[in-house]
Formats: sequence, structure tokens, C-alpha cells
Amino acid sequence: MFSKFVADNECCAYEKREAFADIIRLGIKGVEDRIKKSRSKLLKTLTKDILIASGSIYLATNNTMFDPTLASYVAVGGGLEVAKDIIANAKLAINLESLVKDDQFYFLWKLKKDVPSV
Repeated sequence: MFSKFVADNECCAYEKREAFADIIRLGIKGVEDRIKKSRSKLLKTLTKDILIASGSIYLATNNTMFDPTLASYVAVGGGLEVAKDIIANAKLAINLESLVKDDQFYFLWKLKKDVPSV
């Protein structure tokens, strides 16, 4: 699309620069949007996991139907499994850039992020 536009001899240099800038802006915005959506999804998942872990630990430790020792083992086992998921999601939330590293506009997004005047 852009290469055909650039090859057109009737198009002036200003229009080519503007079209190129529009394509780059859209690409950078796409990277930003993907990161924002991923961050939101991860935070929702983390919140859900924390609530489930807290609820299951509470139920296991405060339930009078089970032997307290068995309830403790269930709480620890379930808590460790959920804690593993929480830690994995937290690590991913900290480094969301890894989700967009393969994007063709990643370098430009990173440059814009590191140099605010760009």
C-alpha cells in the first residue's frame, strides 16, 4: 500500500512524508494499545487469582467440617498453586514489552518511550 503510494511520481514529497508519518503513528499507537489491553487483562487475572486464593485459604482454615490438619494441607496446596500463577502473571505484567517485541513498530515505540520528544 505505502510502497505503491511512494512509487507514484505525481505525489509530492510533503504528501509522502505525511502518509509515512500517519502509518508510523498508527503503528506506534497499535503497540501502545496492545500493551494497555494486555496490562488490563493481566491485572484482572491477578485480582481474580488473589481473591480465589484468599477465599480458598479462608474456607479451608475456617471450615469446621474437616479435620484441621487436612484443611491446612488443602489450604497450603491450593495456595501454592495459585501463588505460582500469581507470580507468573506478575512477572509478565512487569515486562509487557515482551508481548510486542516482534511487532514491526516496536523499535519506534521504544524510541518514542525512551526519548519523549520523538
